Amino acid sequence: MKTLLATLLPDDDIDSLLDVIVEIASRHGSHVVGYMPIPGPVLIPIASPVAMVPLDDSMRRRFKAELPKVKKSFETRMKAEGLSFEFRSDERISLRLTSGIVAQGRTCDMVIVRMHKNNGKFTAESAEEISDLVMSVGRPVLAVPPNLLRPFACNRVTLAWDGSREAARAAFDCVPLLAKSAEVEVVWINPEKSQMGDVDIPGAEIANVLARHDINVITKPVTSRSKDGAAIVEQAIVNASDILVLGAYGHSRLRERILGGVTEHVLRHPPCAVLLSN
Repeated sequence: MKTLLATLLPDDDIDSLLDVIVEIASRHGSHVVGYMPIPGPVLIPIASPVAMVPLDDSMRRRFKAELPKVKKSFETRMKAEGLSFEFRSDERISLRLTSGIVAQGRTCDMVIVRMHKNNGKFTAESAEEISDLVMSVGRPVLAVPPNLLRPFACNRVTLAWDGSREAARAAFDCVPLLAKSAEVEVVWINPEKSQMGDVDIPGAEIANVLARHDINVITKPVTSRSKDGAAIVEQAIVNASDILVLGAYGHSRLRERILGGVTEHVLRHPPCAVLLSN
């Protein structure tokens, strides 16, 4: 975790997000890239499909006006903490900022973003934006909810495991982070229903592998009548976790709705910071 991308937006609680960034960067000796994308204007076609005119650029103007304040907050905190850092910003061609974060994030060890609420709730649209980022960037993404229940630390981690490709990718992408944690709990929901082969001791194999990285790990098979997403959230709460590590599944929106998507449920009910990988 030597290079972190911190996505900074004027609507975020910058100070609390920087608390998370500082905690991780200090533990790993990371270089922090602060990045603030500027959204483009809303465009409408005129006369022909290739002719476009701005309809509304109020958000672009607001972001540009807030840029100096965000930059100063970031740089002041990084200097105070003695961390290596740089600040970047660019203008995007649309309101969607994901493409800019993807371009910046692919050369970093981890991307850190803030989760957003709409009318006090985490929405499907917010979950979809983070899922799209995870599917596109190819790097682990740490999604941080506002109003964490306790000061952020990297001490207690819950790793959701089911033997799948996605779970394996998330676990091994996060080994450097897990190695700095005090305790990692491997949680497998309803392992008796697994089609992954021998699960006489659910999670034992991944626990043994992680232990060879000097990670303090325990396993916890859980039998639950709840859907997997809800059961994972509950275990992270019981474990008083600082981070929940989860493999992100790339199902279509329709499939997610039919099956009850684990990724979407966790992002709409985050018990703590959520680290996703695909």
